[in-house]
Amino acid sequence: MKNYDHYDPAVKWLFYNRDKVSSWLGRDILYTPPSSNPEHFPHKYKWDVLFSCVIKARKGYSKDASLELLDLFEGQRSDGLVPSPQFVEKGREDDFERIFFTDNNASDYGQPPIEALAAQEIYQGFDIEGKIEAGRQWLSEMYPKLKASYNYFADNRTSGPYHPLIFNTHPHETGRDSDPTFDFFKFRLRRKGKDTSKSVDAVNRVLDYASVIMGGIEHWLDEWQIEKIRRRFEVYDVMFNCMYRDNLSVMANLAEIAAQGSQDEQERANYMADAEHYRGLANEVDQAILKEMWFETEGEAGLLLALQPDGPIREVSVSNLFALTLPGLNEDQLESSLGLLEKYFITQDTQLPIPSVPPINPIDGKLNPNYDPNHGEWDRLWRGSTWINMNWYLVERGIDMQAERADMAHRPDLISRCQNLIQFISERSYKVVAGVGLWECYGPEDTRPHRANRSPTFAWSALAYLLKDKYLVETKDLTQSA
Repeated sequence: MKNYDHYDPAVKWLFYNRDKVSSWLGRDILYTPPSSNPEHFPHKYKWDVLFSCVIKARKGYSKDASLELLDLFEGQRSDGLVPSPQFVEKGREDDFERIFFTDNNASDYGQPPIEALAAQEIYQGFDIEGKIEAGRQWLSEMYPKLKASYNYFADNRTSGPYHPLIFNTHPHETGRDSDPTFDFFKFRLRRKGKDTSKSVDAVNRVLDYASVIMGGIEHWLDEWQIEKIRRRFEVYDVMFNCMYRDNLSVMANLAEIAAQGSQDEQERANYMADAEHYRGLANEVDQAILKEMWFETEGEAGLLLALQPDGPIREVSVSNLFALTLPGLNEDQLESSLGLLEKYFITQDTQLPIPSVPPINPIDGKLNPNYDPNHGEWDRLWRGSTWINMNWYLVERGIDMQAERADMAHRPDLISRCQNLIQFISERSYKVVAGVGLWECYGPEDTRPHRANRSPTFAWSALAYLLKDKYLVETKDLTQSA
């Protein structure tokens, strides 16, 4: 096995995962598997790959990241969707869900649309490395693929009652598979929070998975035709739409960059027209989120809720915190969103923010029965554990942006709260990763690794190193005490 000690600690396990799965498959691969466990994670998972690209680009491996992103888009469908997962020739053959896709090689849904952000990071990485021409050439090749990806959602997923918001047709498309937001779609026994018995958790594991399979069978019988399957599952997810809005803005930036690098006058004009379109659409989505998803009477002072065609889903998870990524929040909405995070997600028991389900339900102020900090349901994810990718995205693409808003200069108290949250979340995230390694997720109260039957090489948890690099000036004590 290769010696990986010469790699930056943020990327060495990414290359290790690739080599481990390559060896198992008996061929070279360009993508980064989520972990080094080849039988469970050999496939291409969209947002895992995209986060890997971000990490590599930040750490000086832009060329590798650029090839990885192009490789992911080799599986792009003719309608523009980038499916996830994209299956390789072996691994997880006993996964019943994949039997009910129309394509043996890929799923019929995608994952969160953050490909523009990954592309921007790669381009900026080329620039920092002094390879601006290589970056421009790569972007000219990548841009049409990115455009088709975002056009897919605009063309196929906005024809509902909350246009131009995006609806999802399966819970796994959001990346947060068993988030309580989607419990309406499943059979489950009611939990009692941390006091839930092991027998209830065991039953819920079976019921939750069985519900997904049953839903997949129904989708399959409808040939995954959007207009048919949306009758049983049409969710306008908070996180998904906020990420979509964020990345539309990034697409506008990329279009302008591509225009600057073009020598053809008509091509430059086309790029600039795209930039104007994406910036305008991002603003429309921002306004639609705040108009349709913000409920002033929920919680203490209002919050964003996911939607179905007939109204809101009154469940709160880490998804609802993505209001903090919206530049259009007014003063009261920003204060309310910070309060949601500070009071309901970060309690005296929270050693590692941000739990994927709040310990206290902000809608009724009571202990949250869906909060599972000890991962009692084991393979049912996003029900309490802390995920480093959420911490990174909310800090860097959300709270940091809010702290820099010039129109909030008259509220130094809000700016100070943002700055404190950035430091707190970044410090705790880096400390746990430096201490126990790159696991898939962690216990928010005891920082214990979850899904420990996998391996301590989970790629996107290396995003904690990016938080350290950007926000933590002094890290020596953190590493020593971890």
